[in-house]
Amino acid sequence: RNFLHQTRTRARDRCENVTTDATLPTTPRESTSHTMAGKADEAATPEAPAAPEMNPKMFVVPALMMGVKYLKLDVNLYKTELRIAFACAVLFKYAVIYFVYLTSQKAAEAGPVTVKEKKMDGTEEEKTMTTREYDAQQIMSAFKSSLFGLCITCGIHYKWGNASPLLFQSIMLPMGLFDDNLFKIHVLGNEAVGKLKRPFKAPESPFAALAGEQPAAAPDAIEDKKKK
Repeated sequence: RNFLHQTRTRARDRCENVTTDATLPTTPRESTSHTMAGKADEAATPEAPAAPEMNPKMFVVPALMMGVKYLKLDVNLYKTELRIAFACAVLFKYAVIYFVYLTSQKAAEAGPVTVKEKKMDGTEEEKTMTTREYDAQQIMSAFKSSLFGLCITCGIHYKWGNASPLLFQSIMLPMGLFDDNLFKIHVLGNEAVGKLKRPFKAPESPFAALAGEQPAAAPDAIEDKKKK
């Protein structure tokens, strides 16, 4: 009997000790270790890619197409009017580009600008230029791009006689000026900081972002990574 009583007493004491250990509060050292482990897990988790910025200009052409279809308009009946409107839009855009060029060449220098240029062999070369030289280079690039789009629009209209491209470009050309960084700086008077800081960040494609491609990092982000 004494042996059975001692065995039961020992078993009850062990159960009480296990219950007491389970209900003991964690020490500050254990709490700190859990916090550090949580922070390490958060640091190891990759950040989700930023959502692509949606430009309202993307919805202009679909809205125009839906409006023309809903109203049952035949734009080919207004070829003369659309040709005049398209010519005015083109002249207006090139006049604004020339005005931006004159304004940029009269503006005060904001310091040297370092850009990376790709060579024919695929390698990159850093080149330092003044603010006026950089602005002139960007304006020439915008001029060539708009000239290429103008040739495509005129070629489609001349080849197939479709007047829809004239309607779309008559609206898109003036709207595209508000997306130009130099137009924002020299005409709208915005400061060259943030997204408008030279050298400008390459325009992002929302379709490329949705496909999982990593956009090019901005110059400020590259400098911050180097400092870290």
